Amino acid sequence: MEPHGYPAVRPGPGVILRSQSDAEIERTLEEDLESVPGASGMNNHMGSAATADARVMRAVVAVLARRGLYFVDSRTTGSTVARDAAEAAGVPSTSRRVFLDDVATPEGVERSFEQLLGRAREEGSALAIGHPHPATLSVLEQELPTLARRGVRLVKVRDLVQ
Repeated sequence: MEPHGYPAVRPGPGVILRSQSDAEIERTLEEDLESVPGASGMNNHMGSAATADARVMRAVVAVLARRGLYFVDSRTTGSTVARDAAEAAGVPSTSRRVFLDDVATPEGVERSFEQLLGRAREEGSALAIGHPHPATLSVLEQELPTLARRGVRLVKVRDLVQ
């Protein structure tokens, strides 16, 4: 989805742009979803400009509603309207609570992981996103096996959408 800074920031093929009509957005998203057989939902890895645009998000969630899919808002902007649009269309959704590798060092990822566990305990659940950076993968490999003894259960994203 279109990020702030587009076109200097290039999201790649199959991008949803604010300049597209609703029909173009829906066609692009349909094509994107066809390229991922078995998808049960979608999220915006990029998309700070698109998720802040109510018209764009209405077109996106219209496709998701027709297909019975959920939406995960990565919250790449504080101005996001994605969850509101999803809720209005009856599309199950959730939002990221913690970004694991905003600081992509082992220490930074460890701090974020601890924040994730704290939020999960306080709020009953918490969703994190991250990248396949070496530090992120290393911390996850180390910490995920400890979740049960720390009183936290790992669940599928679809179990968090409402």
